Amino acid sequence: MRVAIYRIVIFTLILGLGLTEIGFAGTKNRPPQKPIHTMPVNAPDQLASQLPIRSRSFDIGTAGLVPPNWPKPSRSDWTSFFASIPEYGELYGVHSGWNDKRGSDGIPETVKTSFDVTKGKPVSVYVGFGVEGDHMSQQEADTFFQNHGAEFKRSAVAIAEKYKPGMMVIGVEANRFYEKSPKGYQDFMRIYHELYDEIKRVSPNTKVGSNFQYEYMRGAAKLTGRQHRPHWEVIQWVNDKSDFVSITTYPWFDFQAPHMIPMNYYADLKQYTNKPIIITETGWPSQSTRIRAASEQAQIEYLKVLLIRTRSINLMGLMWVFPNDGTFGIAGGIFDYISMKRKDGSPKQVYAYWQALKSLPRK
Repeated sequence: MRVAIYRIVIFTLILGLGLTEIGFAGTKNRPPQKPIHTMPVNAPDQLASQLPIRSRSFDIGTAGLVPPNWPKPSRSDWTSFFASIPEYGELYGVHSGWNDKRGSDGIPETVKTSFDVTKGKPVSVYVGFGVEGDHMSQQEADTFFQNHGAEFKRSAVAIAEKYKPGMMVIGVEANRFYEKSPKGYQDFMRIYHELYDEIKRVSPNTKVGSNFQYEYMRGAAKLTGRQHRPHWEVIQWVNDKSDFVSITTYPWFDFQAPHMIPMNYYADLKQYTNKPIIITETGWPSQSTRIRAASEQAQIEYLKVLLIRTRSINLMGLMWVFPNDGTFGIAGGIFDYISMKRKDGSPKQVYAYWQALKSLPRK
């Protein structure tokens, strides 16, 4: 298969997130922190005793077609990446834009690749299917689903019918499109509700939900340099037809260290939905010129804090974004060091703790 089909399809980065527009002036010229190339010597079962939970009821994994040495991976980088997918847990997320390169059946090549390379592996692929609205004109966003809704539905139903994934996320960080065009979002809601029924028709066991950027929804995300009003209503609009609610969450948009994240940070979700919650993207940078606590140790602290803060919700899944660091050219490199593995594919310290989390007994 051609390398061209292995594009990065990550909601938060490729679908914009707004960070490219907020003026991280000078960050590209500031020297990065020196990475720590050490690993805990403890076995996962020993490290498990350092985690704040003793068992888990939720699945874990990673998302994104990001092999080592991105954006110039070798053939062996791709091979090692595909082999490594089950290391992260039970789930693997393929996050695809609606108009990514598609075959005649309407299915994006990235989706096909993800199912092909995980076939026979002990991992379940879930599909996220989204729309980029940040760079649309206002008129284009206002009329997008009027003009492209039928094609959007065709591709989503084709994925469900062919692959029958365990989960499908319709609308990736959909509230970002809502912020762009409340008018266009009402058309999306109509499409979403129709798709829920059509996906269930061709794949009754596929769980269907939508996805929201949590910090935006809270009316926070100060680091983006944009004003966001709280808009929890977007969850309520899908409650009648959803099997779960998914969020992407990056608390470092507002907090400079993991311990600063409030204990009740995710508790507000319970006011607006009783559905299970899956975190489809999260992570903490091991290097940054914008985050005070950015280190491999901070990644470990974040994982532990996250496991405590999510006790208040019915957590269905937890995905750490990116299998490997890379050079993405986003916001002065702020996302380049967020993975559990370095760009060369070697594990950071948090990777061992993730393995400890994976080893916990299921309840």
